[in-house]
Amino acid sequence: MKMERSEIEARCRELAYQGVEYEQIRRELEQYQLPAEERRVLLEKTDGFIVQHQLHEQYRARALGQLLLGAVVLLTGLVITVGSYLMQGSRYVFAWGAILAGAWVMKEGYKKYMAPMRDYEARGQKKKSRFHRF
Repeated sequence: MKMERSEIEARCRELAYQGVEYEQIRRELEQYQLPAEERRVLLEKTDGFIVQHQLHEQYRARALGQLLLGAVVLLTGLVITVGSYLMQGSRYVFAWGAILAGAWVMKEGYKKYMAPMRDYEARGQKKKSRFHRF
């Protein structure tokens, strides 16, 4: 099979973003009969694509948690409102703070969950330069 390097790189990116294991991608790269150096470079890029995909999945999981937290707060506000209306009849508590806060947190969580994949920087301790004194 003869393909351009950019096409092979795009294929590696596609497989990594689909969640395919590194070893399967490596085996597929071997089918293209590339020089060892070029295969090594493509595998390094593929490793980066896999890391980006995993970071994006973690970001989406946090956003889903935020969305669910907002739903719980919103439902709590609604339950308090409906419960107080049913208990007292003409006088009731409208838990507008919990309802609005829950709706806003849900909206923000949904916006983050639906955000497209972007380049993520790995968190962690940054290496200090030798000129860093403080």
